[in-house]
Amino acid sequence: MDKSRGSADSFILGLSSTTSDFVHVLFGDLFIEETDLISFLSHENKECMLVSRLKEDQRNWIACTCESNQLISFGAHHRGEMLGYQMAALTIHRRFKEVAKLNPGRFQNLKVGVGSPLEHFIEESINEYVKTYPIESMECKEAFFDIDKPWHILELNAYIVKKQTETLTQDEWGEKTTIDKSAR
Repeated sequence: MDKSRGSADSFILGLSSTTSDFVHVLFGDLFIEETDLISFLSHENKECMLVSRLKEDQRNWIACTCESNQLISFGAHHRGEMLGYQMAALTIHRRFKEVAKLNPGRFQNLKVGVGSPLEHFIEESINEYVKTYPIESMECKEAFFDIDKPWHILELNAYIVKKQTETLTQDEWGEKTTIDKSAR
């Protein structure tokens, strides 16, 4: 395999750069607050998934069900069935590679009236893996953003600006600072 056909393949490719028994999986289009990430990463040598409650309708996401701090399963674009969480990060044993190799190349638990894209979704392999090996779920306590759609960037920017401006305690004006009358 010389290039990835999806996130399950990327996991397999990434394993070649480590000999660790436990591997952290983080996607590049996510914003996770530092406190949540540090707390999650402290679960070394233990299979665990950091999850965040969905902010949008489950019909728009690959999402999962968690009960009693355990991952139950993933589904995609479900109507009706309650999938309340998104995966933010994953720590998993390298034996997961064998399950990822058997990935069917499409999402099977899909509830939309159309077929799944031909992609090796890591979530599909995780569905098989948790039938044998339980994965603990840990919920984000802080803000989480998955930047999949254009407005998600705007939402993240608004969050960062609000967070940074809340820490301001005073105005700082230079000697020759002025505000133009046309400013609003």
